[in-house]
Amino acid sequence: MKAPADKRLIEPIGTILALGILAISMWFTGELASLINPSYSVGYYAVSILALIAMILYIVLYFFR
Repeated sequence: MKAPADKRLIEPIGTILALGILAISMWFTGELASLINPSYSVGYYAVSILALIAMILYIVLYFFR
C-alpha cells in the first residue's frame, strides 16, 4: 500500500502558478493595449507588477516562516 502524497505543497504551488499566470497575461494584455493607445497599458503593467510582488511575498512568507 502506497503512502499518501504530501499535499502540503499543492496549495502553494497552485497559488504561485495562478499569480504567475496572472502576471504574464496582464503583461501581454498591456502590450496589446499599447498598440491601441500607449496610455491604456499603464494599468495592465501595474497589475502585472503587483501580481509579481504578491507572488514573491507569498513564496517568502510561506516557505520561510
